[in-house]
Amino acid sequence: MKKVNKSPIIYLVLLMIALGSLAYTTVSAVRATPSEESDEYTATMISSNIGVTLQEGDSEKDSWTNVAYRNYNGSSWDPAKGVMGSEIFAGLNLEAGVSYKDEFRVMNSGTIDEFVRVIVYKYWLDEEDNKDTSLDASLITLDYNEAGNWAKDTKFSTSEKEIWYYLKPLAADDYTDVLIKGLQLDGAIKLLYTEDEIVNEVVDESGKTIYTTITYDYAYNGKSFKVLLEVDGVQIKHGEDAVKSAWGRDVTVGEDGSLKLQ
Repeated sequence: MKKVNKSPIIYLVLLMIALGSLAYTTVSAVRATPSEESDEYTATMISSNIGVTLQEGDSEKDSWTNVAYRNYNGSSWDPAKGVMGSEIFAGLNLEAGVSYKDEFRVMNSGTIDEFVRVIVYKYWLDEEDNKDTSLDASLITLDYNEAGNWAKDTKFSTSEKEIWYYLKPLAADDYTDVLIKGLQLDGAIKLLYTEDEIVNEVVDESGKTIYTTITYDYAYNGKSFKVLLEVDGVQIKHGEDAVKSAWGRDVTVGEDGSLKLQ
């Protein structure tokens, strides 16, 4: 009887978590116009200078850079199209489960007090840089400053779109608390794979030997993602109506001027 060798198992791992991240920011400010009316409410708006600027930096060093802005100077928008784009979290080879520090806040670059809102869009891209809805956007996790004056609109937020309101009125030339403190890819990415077995039979001098090759195909291997920050502001005068008119959100304004989501 010929001796049959025990079958060796060869593990072939295909994981390459070197996920380049590509993110952009846009900033917009809503210019209020006089005497806008609807069936539900009436708001008297102010055609004054309003503006918002997104800043990136380090709060410990008090070092900040203007990433994007949109300001109204009384007759026109600066920049003219009202949208500025800039890469953030760019050029990183990210490792799942590791936090990367990068802070963002908003400055009132207008001349009137305003309420500020930030919408965060995040999603995965395929190899052709198209949005891939089959992948889980919740695995792209941003480290938010929940101890500050920011409040997440849980009613309208999703895994791909998170809406944050700054609850305090923001004075001209003042800035918000830090909203985003950093970025992390969920470590669960490393566990999302499919396993395949390939069985090969080889006849050698001692008889037939079976080799089994097990491969792991990771769902997020070679993927990239995008994070988009959209910032805008409205006047605080007639604040409840102004917010409803500009953002379609029901809010109340307290005696201290603070915003509360309904």
